[in-house]
Amino acid sequence: MIDLVEAALAQRWDDVKQFLLENSHLTVYEIAIKVHRSASTIRSWRRKTGLSEDYPFKEQPRTRKTTHSTIADQDVWDNEEWFDKQYNTNKLGITIIAQIIGRSPRLVSLRLQRYGIETRTHAQAVRSINPCSSEEWMMYHYATRTEYIAWATRTGAAIDPGGGNSWSLKRCSEVAGVVPATIYNWLVRLSNEGGQVNIRDLNEAVAGKRNPFFGRKHTEETKKYLRKIFIERYGHPKPRTKASNQETGTD
Repeated sequence: MIDLVEAALAQRWDDVKQFLLENSHLTVYEIAIKVHRSASTIRSWRRKTGLSEDYPFKEQPRTRKTTHSTIADQDVWDNEEWFDKQYNTNKLGITIIAQIIGRSPRLVSLRLQRYGIETRTHAQAVRSINPCSSEEWMMYHYATRTEYIAWATRTGAAIDPGGGNSWSLKRCSEVAGVVPATIYNWLVRLSNEGGQVNIRDLNEAVAGKRNPFFGRKHTEETKKYLRKIFIERYGHPKPRTKASNQETGTD
């Protein structure tokens, strides 16, 4: 079976499309649970594969409650091996496990406690399991080459010749299969946890080759238009600098 996450990260959209079509009997939400991703991520992959219009999946109403097949036989699930597999291997939450067995979350918590299965903290529970959310991935792709080498030296990691790509948020989001805001949230979390990722501000983020206008020049027609705008606004071709404003006594 195709690894949907691996194919999406490698941008093998033909393989992603094949996987989605092979599982057309499932809903978007069921596929999201199956591959441990959100429904919005599955929809994003769906659009990128051209399945946004003619899509065979049966959509469920957008509700916070997700229906799961209930396992009625208690002998099947009431054991340490089953709970450990669902909670640690499949990374399912307590609420979802409770829905699967048709019992309360309180019972699931007590069973985990009985079998000595360590539960996740709230921060761990809501943390993304996307491999691109790790500090190593961010340093390899988002950080600059200098920052990457410094990080690898401090942590003792092997320095890869391709590390430190200095990708933008948009480029990182396209590879990770998420929106740019998610990449930024991951960077903030890593920074708050004492990570070495340096979040670039807007001026730094669009400097040099990352600037979409890099290597281009304004046409003479554009220059004349900008000069006209500045004259109308400031009375001269260019806006006054902060230093010139102070010399003239203006604010």
